[in-house]
Amino acid sequence: MADRNSESRTDLVFVEGKLGAAYGATDGGGAEIKFRDQSSRALYEAEPRSGLLGVADRFGAKFFPLGYWSEFREIAKLHLPAFLTCFFQFLLQTISVIMCGHLSKEQLDAVALACTLINVAALSIGLGLSTGCDTYFAQTFGSRHKKRVGLYLQRSLLVMYMFLVPVYCLHLNIKPVLLLLGQDPIISDMTARYILIFMPGVFFDYTFLVLARYLQTQNRVNPPLVCAVIGNVFNAVSQYIAIYVMGFEFEASAVCQAASLFVMCLCILVYIRVFRVFEETWDGWKTEALYDIGGFIRLAVPGLLLVSLENISFEVGTFLAGSLNAVQLAAQAILFQSISLLYMVCIGMSIAVNIRVGQHLGAGSIEKAKHTCKVAVTMILVTSTLICVFFATCREQVASIFTSDPEVKAATVELLAVYAPYPYFDGLSATAAGVLKGSGQQLIGAAVNIVAYDFISLPIGIPLSLLTPLQMKGFWIAMLLGIVLQSIVFWLIIWRTNWEKQAAAALSRASGQQIKKTPKRRRKNVSREDQTEPLLASEIKPSHVRSASRVYSTPYESEVELDLTQPPSLPPLRPVLIRRLATWLCLAVCLAAAIVLRLFQGVLVPLRWFDLCLPARNGSESLKLESNITFCS
Repeated sequence: MADRNSESRTDLVFVEGKLGAAYGATDGGGAEIKFRDQSSRALYEAEPRSGLLGVADRFGAKFFPLGYWSEFREIAKLHLPAFLTCFFQFLLQTISVIMCGHLSKEQLDAVALACTLINVAALSIGLGLSTGCDTYFAQTFGSRHKKRVGLYLQRSLLVMYMFLVPVYCLHLNIKPVLLLLGQDPIISDMTARYILIFMPGVFFDYTFLVLARYLQTQNRVNPPLVCAVIGNVFNAVSQYIAIYVMGFEFEASAVCQAASLFVMCLCILVYIRVFRVFEETWDGWKTEALYDIGGFIRLAVPGLLLVSLENISFEVGTFLAGSLNAVQLAAQAILFQSISLLYMVCIGMSIAVNIRVGQHLGAGSIEKAKHTCKVAVTMILVTSTLICVFFATCREQVASIFTSDPEVKAATVELLAVYAPYPYFDGLSATAAGVLKGSGQQLIGAAVNIVAYDFISLPIGIPLSLLTPLQMKGFWIAMLLGIVLQSIVFWLIIWRTNWEKQAAAALSRASGQQIKKTPKRRRKNVSREDQTEPLLASEIKPSHVRSASRVYSTPYESEVELDLTQPPSLPPLRPVLIRRLATWLCLAVCLAAAIVLRLFQGVLVPLRWFDLCLPARNGSESLKLESNITFCS
C-alpha cells in the first residue's frame, strides 16, 4: 500500500513542456500543479491572451482538454512510417511493371494484368484479413495482458494461412476465368504463368502483414518500414539484373517480386529475434491458439469487406475504361497512378488511429480514445483539404507529367476535376475506418461499405459511364456519391458508439475472460490524507487557461473497470484438435483438386469452347504457349 500511495502523490495536474523537469506550484484553489519545465510554468502564470489567440486557447481547452499537441505528436509518429510502409509495399508491383516496359507489348500487358489480379485477388485479401490483427493486437497490448499478444499472433497466422488455400486454388486456375471474361488468350496464358510463379510470394506477404501489425501495434512502426525499403531495393536491383543484364523474359519479374517479399519477411523475423522485442508479449507456443478461431474470423472477414471493396471498385473502373476507348483507358490509368500515393496517406492515418484507439480501449481509457478521434479528424481534414486544392489547381500539370497527347491530357484534366473533392471524404472515411477497426466494429463498417459501393456507386457509375456521354466522369461522380455517404454514416456511427461497451469488449478480448457485470468506474484505493484534490477541466477558469495542451488528472485508476468471471475452462483439446485437423484436411483436398484441375486443364475444363487457334503476331511465334494453344498456320 505504501508504494501505491507514494505513486498517487504524483497523480496530479501536469502542464506539458519539452524538457521534462518538474516544478511545484499551488493553484488558488489549493490544488498542487506539476510543471514539466520552466517554460510551462511561465506559460501557466502568464495572463490569458486576447483576440483570436485567446479564442483559440479557450476553444482548445474546451474541445481538447487532454491536450491537443501531445496526441498530435503521437499520431504523427505512427502515421508517417505506416504510410511509407504501405507505399513501399505498393511500389513492389509498380517496379515490376516498369522493369518489363522494354519487353513486347503482350508481355507488358500480361505483367500489368497479373499485378492487378494479384493485388485484387491476393494482397488486398490479406490486407483486409489483417484487420483482425489490428483489433486484437492493439487492444491487448494496451491492456495489462500483454503476454496474450503472442497468443493472438499465433492464432492470426493460423487463420491467414487457412485463407491462403482458396487464394491458391483461384490462382492455379486463373486462365479459364480470364478467358471467360473475354481476355486475349495469349495475354491470359502469360498472365496465368506469371501468377503461378508468384504464388509463394503471397505466403510471404501474409506473414509480413501479420508481423508488421504485431510490431506496429507495439508502437514499433519503423522496423516494418525499413524492411519494406530493403525489399524494394532488392526487387529493383534483382529485376534489372535478371531482365536487362541476363536477358530473361517476364517470368523473371514474378520470381524477383516473390523473392522480395521473402526478403521483407526474413528481415522482420531477424529484427524480432535479434532485438528480442517479443519478450514483453511472447509466452511460448500455446495450444490455446487453436481455440476461438471463429472470434478472429468474425473480425477478419468483415474487415476484408471494409478494406477491399474500394480497391475492387477502382479496378472495375479500369475495366470500364478499357471497354470504352483507348483515351478513356489512358486517362483512367493516369488518374489511378496519381491517386495511389495519396490513398496510402489515408491508409497510414487509418493504421495510426486504429493503434491509438485500440490501445486506449484495451487500457479502459474511454476519454483518451475519444480524444484520439477528435485530434485525428483535425489532422486528416487539413491534409485532405490540401490534397483537394492541389488536384483542383494543378490538374493540368499533373496530366502533363504522364502524357503529351492532347486528347488524353484533356480527358485526364476532366477526370481530375471530378475527382478533386474525393480525397476530402476519402480521408474522413479512412480515419473513421481506423476507429472502427480499433474498437472491433468491422462488421458494421463492412455493411456500410456494401451499401455505399455495391448498391450506390457501382450500380450508378456503370450505366453512367457506358450509356451516357459522361463516360468515366460518370463513374467518378458515382464513386464520389458513395464515399460521401460512407464517410457521413461512419462518423454518425462513431458519434453514437457506446464507448463503455466497446471498452468492456476490448478488455474481454485482451484478457480472454467473459464479462460478468456492467462496466463501472472504480476509485483508487488511496487514503484520504494522501489524496490531492484534482484540478478538472470543468473547474479551470479562463484566467488559468493559456494552453490547450494541459493534461488533467482524475482520482480514477482507469475510466472503466470490469468485474470479470474467472477464465472459463477451455474445452478438452482433443475435440478441438480433431476439428482443426479436419478443417486443414478439407483445405488440403481443395488444394489437391485445384492442382489436378491445373495439370489436366485441357481435358477437365472445357477450354475447347474457346478459339484456341490464335492468329500469329509479330514476334508472337517465339512465345511459349501451353500445349492446348497453338498458332494458326
